[in-house]
Amino acid sequence: MVQKIKKITFQDLLNAKEVFFKITNTPMPFKISYRLKKIIEKVIRELRCFEDARVELVKKYCEKDDKGEPVTKENGGASFTSENIARFNMEYSELIKTEADIEFSKIPLEILESADIKISAGELIALEKFIDE
Repeated sequence: MVQKIKKITFQDLLNAKEVFFKITNTPMPFKISYRLKKIIEKVIRELRCFEDARVELVKKYCEKDDKGEPVTKENGGASFTSENIARFNMEYSELIKTEADIEFSKIPLEILESADIKISAGELIALEKFIDE
């Protein structure tokens, strides 16, 4: 029986996102590609919610100009006072630990092995919660 994941943190989703995108460019059997596509769609949907919440935190704590618009630095990032960056970081660390309500079937390890997908140990760690041993 295939294991299903129902709760996973935004940090886990962020860690897995880049690895998923890397392996989606690897030719593999249709069944594996299809399962990965379904998982990636759900991951992206949840990460959009995360990004919306992150942007709201930035708006809440960043410095604002006379018109109430965020002040940006030369690199395009938001500018924060030292007091507000600490508050932002505290709320952001809570946000990233938040569990996303997402359901999908884990991918059996044998299927990934049969596709001859090559990834590093670090990338495997990022995907660990998505794989059924």
